[in-house]
Amino acid sequence: MKIRGISRYTLNLLKSLALEKDNITLYLISEVKIDEKALEQIKVFFPYDVEIYHNKYLPSLIWLNLLLPIFLFLHKINIYHTPLNRGIPIIKLLDVFPTKMAVTIHDTIAIEEVRKAPFSIKKGLFLFEWWMNRAADYILTVSQHSKEQLIHIEKFEADKITVIANSVSNDFFNVCTEESTRSYFLYVGGFEHRKNVPFLLKAYCKYLEKEQSPIPLKLIGKITTSQIENFKKLNSSDINNDLVDYLGYVDDAQLPKLYRNALAVIIPSLNEGFGLQAIEAMATATPLLSSDAASLPEVGAGAPLYFSPISEQSLLKQMLNIQNNKSLINEKEVASSKRAQDFTEKIISSQYLSFLKMIN
Repeated sequence: MKIRGISRYTLNLLKSLALEKDNITLYLISEVKIDEKALEQIKVFFPYDVEIYHNKYLPSLIWLNLLLPIFLFLHKINIYHTPLNRGIPIIKLLDVFPTKMAVTIHDTIAIEEVRKAPFSIKKGLFLFEWWMNRAADYILTVSQHSKEQLIHIEKFEADKITVIANSVSNDFFNVCTEESTRSYFLYVGGFEHRKNVPFLLKAYCKYLEKEQSPIPLKLIGKITTSQIENFKKLNSSDINNDLVDYLGYVDDAQLPKLYRNALAVIIPSLNEGFGLQAIEAMATATPLLSSDAASLPEVGAGAPLYFSPISEQSLLKQMLNIQNNKSLINEKEVASSKRAQDFTEKIISSQYLSFLKMIN
């Protein structure tokens, strides 16, 4: 199964709430209809009593601002938490609605992109829903970097914002006892501009020119055939495309071993609100080569080897360093494993439950 991004974040919240299953009544609310297959999957991941309320027929905007408040009121819901960067109903502007409302704003990346787009009804609705986040009683975000962006750029109230990091599944820690081949560089993520994949490929071209015993570069993530063809044209006279392997989407069950067998995981991003791949890589005790931009130094702390995401030479240096220095590999394996302990499900669940108890 492929569960990433906000879906993964939401699942981890549900796991946290499962620890309090005897003390709370949990409702799982969705603005879109949940099909039978998805309902079965939810029961697999969350095998406790949970009441599910989902929008089956109405446009999301009407459901959010009419039926959802009625549901919250009639069921006397104490706390409503939306993990979607949005989802606060208009009635909250009256400041008399009894349910306390919290929203997780993962980063400011989406709103920055929307503001650049030509005006449309869809853009207008997005901007309004973003503005409605200000009516929330509490705002969660996943890094100090994102908090600073929300305060200084988006002008949210600092007192409303609490930082609780993402957690990493125990599945990634469980492969640490297995032997690792350390036989390739690995990239995991999307292929939009901010992910900086062309930069990575150009640096890899330079690596092929310098390294006498080059290892492959594997890339994991949803990618189109046209994107692959465009990437192959980058320095096509130099790059050995046989050593670049586009794996596409990979099932969650396979990911830990793919991380574990990498010589290093490379994160070349120009912008991240957190960097889930960083903690997944570190949890498998795999060395991490990380951009020094945005939230990544906060998440990685002293574990990764850092490079500038605008200097191919900077990344090349770290690729050569990690491949040709066995003691450095061992050092970074230990550093990764140690840093990942700060993001275990147990620790992050404890922080989230403490937050809920504080606001209830």
